[in-house]
Amino acid sequence: MKQHSWTKVWSRRYAPFIASSYIQCLSRNVPYDICKNKLYVPEGSLHTIYFDSQEWDKLLGVFTNRMLKEDMVDYRTRFEKQGQYFLEWGEEKNLHTNWNTLSDQQLSDFIREFDLLLIDFADWQFFAFCAIFGPIAEVEKKFGKQKNGNEILQWISTPFQHTRMTNARIDLLKMVRDGMVDDAHIAEYLEEYRWLPMYQFCDPELTEAEVRKQIAQVVDVQAELLTIERTQKRGYEHFVQFLKTVDDERLHKLIDVAHAFAYLKEMRDDYRRPFYFAFRPFWDEIEARTGLSLTEANHLLPQELAEAILSPKENWMKKIRDRMDTFSLVLEDGILRIEAVDISSRYLQDTRLDEIFKVRGVSACGGLVRGPVRIIYHKDEFDKFHDGDVLVSAMTHPEFLPIMKRACAFVTDEGGITCHASIVARELGKPCVIGTGNATKVFKDGDMVEVDGDNGHIKIV
Repeated sequence: MKQHSWTKVWSRRYAPFIASSYIQCLSRNVPYDICKNKLYVPEGSLHTIYFDSQEWDKLLGVFTNRMLKEDMVDYRTRFEKQGQYFLEWGEEKNLHTNWNTLSDQQLSDFIREFDLLLIDFADWQFFAFCAIFGPIAEVEKKFGKQKNGNEILQWISTPFQHTRMTNARIDLLKMVRDGMVDDAHIAEYLEEYRWLPMYQFCDPELTEAEVRKQIAQVVDVQAELLTIERTQKRGYEHFVQFLKTVDDERLHKLIDVAHAFAYLKEMRDDYRRPFYFAFRPFWDEIEARTGLSLTEANHLLPQELAEAILSPKENWMKKIRDRMDTFSLVLEDGILRIEAVDISSRYLQDTRLDEIFKVRGVSACGGLVRGPVRIIYHKDEFDKFHDGDVLVSAMTHPEFLPIMKRACAFVTDEGGITCHASIVARELGKPCVIGTGNATKVFKDGDMVEVDGDNGHIKIV
């Protein structure tokens, strides 16, 4: 691969099947067909996606200029309708397709078509990161150092309404409040929200045991319900009043964009998670047809899975086992390849030692606390979390809420004022520093740290 400088965008845990769509996103559809060189490489227990820095900067310019011309009320509606389209397509496809009646060739052809749709789906999801690194970053820079800047940023980043993910928490709290925690009501809740933990096709769905565990962890149901409603209502009211005071036309529009994506970034989960869940019948047929488990099949690329349907005798299991150990994806000039090794050292310079004393980020919620670090990348690691720990993560997601309620503070590598950690921190009133870039690398479990949520600093004490 030719020489590139790289920009880190996010870290997640994805298997190759869905990760391949993310690394190919923003490379096909005009006017965003710009980013044709990317890496997806192991980092800790996650993988990190890197974009070619020049391509990424060009993309942010195109995206920001388009957002400055948009009516954001109209854009919000169109953006959500696109999510609805993907979900409705997935649900209809699985409702009306008898997968076991398709020939091997028909199933293989569908997988190839599905691959292209998933790249479009990834484009839609990635616009939130374009907003975070583009318009939202400008807004953060403008207000971050002002005397009341943190307060202003909190108003801007308050969603104008609850997402379905938030409503799932509200519904669970109301079940507890009203004493409706019997088998029948839990079954109803599962019918509505079984998709909640699914961040990719091979993630497990919500279970009765997990719902009961969440119910048992509720401490003060009335206080939590009141906090959720009051934080959203007051923050939005302040935002509306504040926006009226901004006379600069460009800044006014950037603030409007940032506020819109405070909702849209989190709203994506309302559609992508049930979309992944909707395809359970499809994956059941893949398992029956190939003998590969859900997790094993997801360690093939879509084009490989299409081939596996037609040539089941090929030794796919060796490739799968190697990749379940480790794998990397490379997109070079728009061409995708996968390797069952960590290729980070070939392309990336390790700067962790240079940055070890520079753990700083953006203040998302003020306060000063001390506590032991607990690095959590994924819900599978929740059992190691203790009350009063400082939650350090690449980025939090809605399923992190149970341990976030137990944490004394949150620190993330990624994120802006509209990210999940920021929103929850303000709801719970806990110190939060986001966008450090390196907290998960500098700290280790058990380190005693001081989190200064007012100034965005974290240090070992």
